[in-house]
Amino acid sequence: MIIRPMNLRRSPLRAALFACLLLTAFAYFGSALAQNAQQADEAVSLRPAAEITADINSELSALESAQTALASTPDSDLGDLSAAVSTARTDIQALVSEAMAARDQVREALDALKTSQNNASPTTAEGDDPALAPEQNGAVVSDTSASNAKLSAEIKAAEALLSERETGLSTAEDALSRADRLLADVAAADRLNALQTGAERRRAQIEDAHTRLNQSDPPPDFLMLREELRNIRQRAEIEIEPLRETRDNLQEDLGRLGPAPEGEGAAEAPELAAERERLTLLLVREDAIIRQSALNIAEANRLLDEIASLRRERFYDEIFKKGPTPFSTSSWAVAGASVLAGFNEASEQFTQWRADVIGGDGTLRSLGLIALSVLVGILLFGPVRLWTNKRILDQIYASEPTAGRRAAAAVARIFARAVPGLLAGAIVIETLKSQGFVGAETAPLIREIWLAIVALLIVDAGATATFAPLTPGWRLVPLNPVRAQIIRAGLLVLVLLFFLDRIVTVCAQLFGATQEFALIESALHSVMTAAALFGLTNPSLWRLAEGREDAVDDDDKRVWRNARILLRLTSFAIIGAAVFGYVSFAHYISTRIILLGGLLSAGLFLRLLCHEAIRALDSGATETSASSASSEANDSSETQERLILFWIGAFVDLVIVLALAPVAFLILGAEWPDVRDAIRDLFFSFEVGSVRISIAEILLAISVFAAVLATTRFVQRTAEKRFLPRTRLDVGVRNSLKTLLGYLGLVIAVMSSISILGFNLSNLAIIAGALSVGIGFGLQSIVNNFVSGLILLFERPIKVGDWIVTTSGEGIVKRISVRSTEIETFDRSSVIVPNSELISGAVTNWTHKDKIGRIIIPVGVSYDSDPEEVIKLLEEVAAESPDMMRYPAPYVYFDDFGDSSLNLQLRGFTRDIGNS
Repeated sequence: MIIRPMNLRRSPLRAALFACLLLTAFAYFGSALAQNAQQADEAVSLRPAAEITADINSELSALESAQTALASTPDSDLGDLSAAVSTARTDIQALVSEAMAARDQVREALDALKTSQNNASPTTAEGDDPALAPEQNGAVVSDTSASNAKLSAEIKAAEALLSERETGLSTAEDALSRADRLLADVAAADRLNALQTGAERRRAQIEDAHTRLNQSDPPPDFLMLREELRNIRQRAEIEIEPLRETRDNLQEDLGRLGPAPEGEGAAEAPELAAERERLTLLLVREDAIIRQSALNIAEANRLLDEIASLRRERFYDEIFKKGPTPFSTSSWAVAGASVLAGFNEASEQFTQWRADVIGGDGTLRSLGLIALSVLVGILLFGPVRLWTNKRILDQIYASEPTAGRRAAAAVARIFARAVPGLLAGAIVIETLKSQGFVGAETAPLIREIWLAIVALLIVDAGATATFAPLTPGWRLVPLNPVRAQIIRAGLLVLVLLFFLDRIVTVCAQLFGATQEFALIESALHSVMTAAALFGLTNPSLWRLAEGREDAVDDDDKRVWRNARILLRLTSFAIIGAAVFGYVSFAHYISTRIILLGGLLSAGLFLRLLCHEAIRALDSGATETSASSASSEANDSSETQERLILFWIGAFVDLVIVLALAPVAFLILGAEWPDVRDAIRDLFFSFEVGSVRISIAEILLAISVFAAVLATTRFVQRTAEKRFLPRTRLDVGVRNSLKTLLGYLGLVIAVMSSISILGFNLSNLAIIAGALSVGIGFGLQSIVNNFVSGLILLFERPIKVGDWIVTTSGEGIVKRISVRSTEIETFDRSSVIVPNSELISGAVTNWTHKDKIGRIIIPVGVSYDSDPEEVIKLLEEVAAESPDMMRYPAPYVYFDDFGDSSLNLQLRGFTRDIGNS
């Protein structure tokens, strides 16, 4: 507001007007001062800052006490401590809110006071009004100064109060941060205590497992102990991984803080010292739990190894246990008595069963259903099976017997013969079970009989399909028909003996046979199986049919011959073991040979089908390639396709082996938990010495490597065909970009695979540093060529398509790699030039900047010719040539006097030196 002095003596009206304005100004200043005073009172009406600060300090003392108690608090009291810290944090949060609200109100009051001061301050007057008396001018100035002094005092008081409030708020916020850190420490301690408790509990479980393993009464259950120990180890391995990550993070944080200052007079901020102490304590506890968990894992592994050793010892004891000879008269007498007792018990059970089942209600209905199921089974087993087999094979036999069709016919024959019998047996057995004619005790016997029938059907179908005695063109193995029938009969005898052994064993368990009977039965089964094997391995049976000697490779003949020799020796070993009392060993070997033979046959059939499918793809690719024009590109494509099919076949073989290997281990006597864990360890992690290997990670790394390379090739092809041709870059630059993309993708693929495998790149750097000396001496030329190749790709003194002349030859550049450059000479031969020669030596490049070049055409004319006319004629020929440039103009140059001619040269420039 601007107040200008007036001369009241000259004008009473002006004096009255000035009085009104002065009263209005005093009224305005009075209301502003009253408002500011009210705001100051409101600010002062809040709790004093000292009280808030006292409460904050009290909470800080509580936090310090909790921090001190944290190091010595038992595990059970951590919950109470966490609750106390949470309560303190809540109170501190309320104090922070209160301090913030007080600070904001004081700040608002201070802003209002400053605004009032700015509004109340008069601007500098231009001079006293001559119409106003001097004493009146002084009174006005005195009142304004008093008002400003009062506002200044209030502003200073408000600023002091604001500073006090901000100090209290800062203290409260620091206390809140400290409460948060303390809560985090309590949570970390609680987590570590839980992990420590888990490690101690696992230690107790391992000790309990060790105690049970060494006790003799009752004997330990190895499989149950093994599962418990593997679960303990798995839990420890799961918990130890995040601990290691946390430990690494703590070590990094300690590294960031740096070492503690040492020496006299060395000082450090208390906050840094406290933080270093806290991190060190956590690191020590983390490391202790990691070491204890690692010790638990090691102890569990030792117990697992001990269990595996004990199980092997028990298995060997059972297999190689020597008993009485099975051919003694006393054993036969006891076994005969056991057989008679078993027959009597079976007769009594059958009589009781007939009385219970036949005499009940609904017997006729049950018998009718059983008769119907038997009739359906006979129809499926007889007419339906024969009709299905005939219909399928007639359609296959109508075509030419190729290798793929032979395999398809074999599989169709197996399914056509086995599936109806399988359905027939299932229908009959399920009907007998549903009607109560087969109980829980006799169900295993019925199931073994049914499996025996199905196995005989499958083996008969497989042998018939393999040897095909009635259809020579469809034989998978080209044997003599008569011998093939004998081999088929021998295979059926082996399967029959195997299932007779299982059926007799089930009957012995049902009717309580003696140990002597089991001994004699196992010995007889082993001897008869060995005799059948010895007969089947007779070399005369495996002679090929006349004219089919070349149908089997010499390597395959050698493998089968060695296998027959091994089986004959094994048959002798089985008979000798049975005779001398090692019946368990003989029975084990005889039964496992049959089961492994069946598994091997199934694997060979599966491999045959897969390889025939691959050959079909190969033949289709070959026909497609042959139908097209013969060229070098087609030959290269065909070779690449055959190579891909070869690796597909090798991959299929590997998959079949990996799929059948667990079944083979189960056949050899391994338990399913052992096989399952072995598969899991094989694919996810197993250790060779101190090296941890994971097939799953290896396969993933290979997949990522192949995927990145395939993506790189796709990007290269796309850039070469779609993007680079649309640019104005020449062919050499485009080729360099394409090559660099390929190397970049290769580097990314290698680095990605290495990171997935878990290799530390710092170790690779150490290895590279160790090899640098060898690279410097032994690999100088290779490194020189590599660096030269990079220079060629970036500097581009030579590009693909250039016509160059080197000391190694002259020709067109076809390809530039990081080691060498391929040059195709004009006689269509390739010269591989090291890149270092192109960088360090002199190279003539006819097309370095452009394709313009000078050509020299020598012309010889007789001495009788008119030189002027010859020159004119040559100039006309050059002028009429479309390939010769007009500027610079072509000219004729006299070269020399020849022996019989005047030697002239027509010299000129052409736009494409390649047309010279």
